[in-house]
Amino acid sequence: MEWASRVTAVSLEMVVPIVVGHWLDGQWTTEPVLTVVGAAFGLIAGMWHLLRMTRPPSPAGNGQDTSDRTAEHSSDGTTKK
Repeated sequence: MEWASRVTAVSLEMVVPIVVGHWLDGQWTTEPVLTVVGAAFGLIAGMWHLLRMTRPPSPAGNGQDTSDRTAEHSSDGTTKK
């Protein structure tokens, strides 16, 4: 069931911007400009989400980035805490 909700979310991310762009084109008589912008935005957002979903899990197993962002890097490439 988890995958069904993920696929639905990605599908909506791709389709809703196109529908909104088409509707706005009709309201503002700018056809097809906003439909194309919506399609590009939807494609980028959907692909980004798909790539995030298919990324292998981190070593911690929770899908989160486990890198220590507070670590300082010295000029010789070593890490200081």
